[in-house]
Amino acid sequence: MTLGSEFWAGIIGAVVGASVGGFISFLIQRNNIKEARKERIDSEKKVEETLARILAVKTLRIFSNNSFLSSHIEECYLNVPANSHDNPFSFILPLTSMPDKIKFSAEEVSLIFSLKNDNLTNMMLSLAECHNSLSDSFALYGKKRDKFFHQMPAEMQGNVGTTYMDEEERKKREPQMVVMNNLINQIREMAERYTKTSEKALNLLNKLLDEQKGMKLKIELKEETIS
Repeated sequence: MTLGSEFWAGIIGAVVGASVGGFISFLIQRNNIKEARKERIDSEKKVEETLARILAVKTLRIFSNNSFLSSHIEECYLNVPANSHDNPFSFILPLTSMPDKIKFSAEEVSLIFSLKNDNLTNMMLSLAECHNSLSDSFALYGKKRDKFFHQMPAEMQGNVGTTYMDEEERKKREPQMVVMNNLINQIREMAERYTKTSEKALNLLNKLLDEQKGMKLKIELKEETIS
């Protein structure tokens, strides 16, 4: 039995049709995979950029709080005669409130490591802890100072009060005075040092995010106080 040309034409047509259909399906599938990959990459980039912004805002907040506290202490020094500087507890006023504690999440720390800069990593990993320690130390100073002056008679001139102690009272309270002076001297040095470190970290973070991630972050903190 001889197969006719129509039979072979049908077979060939079916094969070619199946091949073309399969190729078209392959192209559609490949295009879908490309689109899905592009969407995933875009989504990951948006997540990373959001994370970078949060990290930058936290770092800026740390710098701002450190800087404000340092400026507050230095301003208190400027407002009194130099011969009063031996007892800084007597003129450095506590703040009515302190800033909230700041903590970097695991994702934010991972982003810091991804920038592969030892200087930035070393600064950033201690930045939040130093900020929180400084805040806690100044809050402790305020409590000790308030307790010291509590119920002591004072002569008020506006919001400024002047207290008087006789020699016996002074000797009795001198250990407390020494503790507060030492504490505020340490806080003053910490505030100045942490301000410089946090400013360096902020500038380096923005620089590396721009160079390595193509993120030009323009983040500005509205001027405000933490008191």
